[in-house]
Amino acid sequence: MTAPMTILYADDNPGNLQLVRLALRDQNCRFLEAKDGQTAIDLALREHPDLIFMDINMPGVDGLAATKHLKALPEFARTPIIALTSNTMPGDREACFAAGCDEYLVKPILRSELLKTIAHFRDAKPKETTPAQPPDATHIAAAPEAATPPAATPAELPPTAVQPVIEAVTASPETPE
Repeated sequence: MTAPMTILYADDNPGNLQLVRLALRDQNCRFLEAKDGQTAIDLALREHPDLIFMDINMPGVDGLAATKHLKALPEFARTPIIALTSNTMPGDREACFAAGCDEYLVKPILRSELLKTIAHFRDAKPKETTPAQPPDATHIAAAPEAATPPAATPAELPPTAVQPVIEAVTASPETPE
């Protein structure tokens, strides 16, 4: 069996985090959760996930700022960051790609679409590894607060006989290094 894929999902809505966690319950993955962009940056620097799902509207450091920050670091230049957002106004998709997102998915997302996206990036050419270099600053300025709409009602997910390999790891900005 291959090593579990490490997936980081940054979203300030606990319901959205739970939906993705449930969708991935029977997948061979390690699931990391962040409730804001700064925590996502801190977790990414510590855990080096294989793939990042990034909500755009989060308090403090938003998803666009967190994506720009991570993509500017050599060790994350090739790490897929997927915008998972409810932002669907004209220009939102382009803003996500301009920030460095590799894909743009709209909430609520179907489980099949989520798994297809993960498989696409898992099966893509492996990312080049660059020795971790400490950035000049791991904290960036906070973006204006934005509200995330409530989570969608989860679709009935099929039960599975396979035991999940999901490890929920959370961190808060107050976590000492």
